[in-house]
Amino acid sequence: MRYTTFFFALLSFLIFCSISADREISFEERKNFIGNYTDIAVSEMHRTGVPASITLAQFILESDWGRGELFRNANAGFGVKCKNTWTGDTYYLEDDDYHNKKLIESCFRKYPSVEATFIDHSDFLKKRSYYQPLFLLDRHDYKSWAHGLKECKYATDPTYPKKLIKLIETYGLHSYDYQEENLPVAVGPQRYVNEMLPTQVVVRPTTVLPVARPVKVQNTFTQTNEELSIPAYSGIQAPVRNTSVAPTRVQKKRRVSYQIKPRHRRPVAGFYP
Repeated sequence: MRYTTFFFALLSFLIFCSISADREISFEERKNFIGNYTDIAVSEMHRTGVPASITLAQFILESDWGRGELFRNANAGFGVKCKNTWTGDTYYLEDDDYHNKKLIESCFRKYPSVEATFIDHSDFLKKRSYYQPLFLLDRHDYKSWAHGLKECKYATDPTYPKKLIKLIETYGLHSYDYQEENLPVAVGPQRYVNEMLPTQVVVRPTTVLPVARPVKVQNTFTQTNEELSIPAYSGIQAPVRNTSVAPTRVQKKRRVSYQIKPRHRRPVAGFYP
């Protein structure tokens, strides 16, 4: 009886875990999840140069919004494997490693806290030689960074860049790439850097300056070697003749019709009709 009760308790616990892991996360929960890790992502961006949008998108994707086994059991939010240089704690899980054509458990890094996984993720990208081409890209070009991670063999999934870009654009993660360290995040990218502040606006005088008027030239004639001065316009104009030809009335000739009268011939003597 005791073993039966333990079995059903274990079965119900596993069912509860599977349901909670597969349940749909609301938008508010996702927003709160992102807000919990934005400060550390921005801090690592200013320390190492990895865009905060890429860090947050990878963290969301690799940890499955905090529901993944690695994140729940090992605080591993990025799925970084042990490699030969890791000396810390480890966690084994089947992933994509094979031995003799048989799937075996892969060694993943285990961290004491969530902050430690962010720091190690930034150092992992910064100190590895085959990730150095990424740091030649613009920090605000998240699309190039997403495709660059795939080219540098960070993940084997061919759709890995598209998943990262979709997460960044859906939740506006690229706005964190413009955030200064230890300052609240801006609503959007601050592109208007050269905008003048109110204290820098130059106030120009509004005084109306007098306008110089033209000086009239006196209408006098002097015999000098200088050029003659043209008298100023006095406002009087000479009458202008109308040079256009006035229309003349054309008289129509009266047409006279003449009627031709027939001639009366005299009868010839001795002839009668």
